[in-house]
Amino acid sequence: MPLPFVDGSPSWTTTHALKLGSPSKKPVDANIDTTTHFVNVKKDPVAHESEAKKVPGLQRHVAIGFCLQRDALLSLVAHGGPEKKLDQTANACLEGMTGAPAVWSTGCLVYVAKVTTTTEQENTKMSSVLQDVTSELNIEQIYQKKSQLEHILLHPDTYVGSVEYTDREVQWVYDAEKESIVQREISYVPALYKIFDEILVNAADNKQRDPKMDKIRINIDKERNEISVYNNGKGVPVVMHKEEKLYLPELIFGTLLTSSNYIDDEKKVTGGRNGFGAKLCNVFSSKFTLETSTKAYGKRFKQTWKDNMAKDKDCDISKATGEDFTKVTFTPDLAKFKMTQLDDDIIVLMYRRAFDIAGYTKDVKVFLNEKEVPVHGFKQYVEFYMKSVFEGDEAPKLVHEVVNHRWEVALAISDKGFQQVSFANSIATTKGGRHVDFVTDQIVSKLTEVVKKKTAKGGFKVKPFQVKNHMWVFVNALIENPTFDSQTKETMTL
Repeated sequence: MPLPFVDGSPSWTTTHALKLGSPSKKPVDANIDTTTHFVNVKKDPVAHESEAKKVPGLQRHVAIGFCLQRDALLSLVAHGGPEKKLDQTANACLEGMTGAPAVWSTGCLVYVAKVTTTTEQENTKMSSVLQDVTSELNIEQIYQKKSQLEHILLHPDTYVGSVEYTDREVQWVYDAEKESIVQREISYVPALYKIFDEILVNAADNKQRDPKMDKIRINIDKERNEISVYNNGKGVPVVMHKEEKLYLPELIFGTLLTSSNYIDDEKKVTGGRNGFGAKLCNVFSSKFTLETSTKAYGKRFKQTWKDNMAKDKDCDISKATGEDFTKVTFTPDLAKFKMTQLDDDIIVLMYRRAFDIAGYTKDVKVFLNEKEVPVHGFKQYVEFYMKSVFEGDEAPKLVHEVVNHRWEVALAISDKGFQQVSFANSIATTKGGRHVDFVTDQIVSKLTEVVKKKTAKGGFKVKPFQVKNHMWVFVNALIENPTFDSQTKETMTL
């Protein structure tokens, strides 16, 4: 980056701050007047953190900076870089600039090369030298090590999906005014939907762990930007983890890459597996509160995190009273989703998920905003769909079968091409997958045979795709250790 002239003059002083390992690292061109200065905290109080914070225009995590001045400071262009805690007792600032904008880096040793050039030829040489040095320093800017939390926040699409609004697309949603499930064009942020769904799937998963669980409560407060999900299944064991020295609820909900699903030899039919789960909701929330109570351990636990999984204060442990439960209350960090409020499109989508839960979670009453969802079981869920779609008309005949305790399927006629509504381990697989193909292929094969026999005398030839185009398939399956196409889990791949 060539250094520009100041006010059209070829004479100026260039001060270049280098974050280096030793003072010997400096330009070596003998024709250029070069001196290196190190400013110690003890000698210059401005470099001390408490004083440095008072400097106007302070850059807190600056690694490289250019400062152009002629008699006085004219400008400072700072290039942010990674912070390194090398020496907490020493910092540095630009020499002789007390009270002016400074290049300062927490806990870093910064060497300042002060170079004076008087001709355009000298400036060209110096620019070349500084450009080479800066290019070398930019390695630290280009190649950086991030913590797991930083990586999630910097690259949310890898973990929770896009933080951008989708193009308007047709989705099944719940219309509270009509009290029915309808298809409507909506635009929503997939990442926000995902973190909500992680909490919901966690609650439904608890039914697999505790067959006695019979209640899930979902509350969505648009005005307060607050969502809560409660279930009365067995609480999270309130016990100290011997190795991590943390209570288990804090480890599960507030520590990344912790899970009970890492034992690959163990066959599980729960929705979570990769160790992120509900923690992603914590990461993308400005406030996240976990409450759980367990009679088995005689304790009740409460913990609040703020500002993207930063602990607010130590957990509160008290005596367990009443039934076991787990409740998560969170305030989505809307800025992370480029939103200002929970809009109607995302809310009606969340409402529909409450009906999904009521449909595929057996023997569980689901309450949405304190009102019981009028669906109990998968068959009634499918019938609710049919009633909603064919409002005012006679709904087509529905075929429903509970194959076994892991598979439940239903079939209806579709006049809009092949349609499917499916779930795998409580997860809404909106784009289907292998479980849907497994069911559909068998039905198509049998129906094709039946149709061929009935139309054989007429000479009609019926192909499988023609049969499939008139099917609406509903699948509710529990799959051992399923895999999905992405973190958003829209398609089950195995």
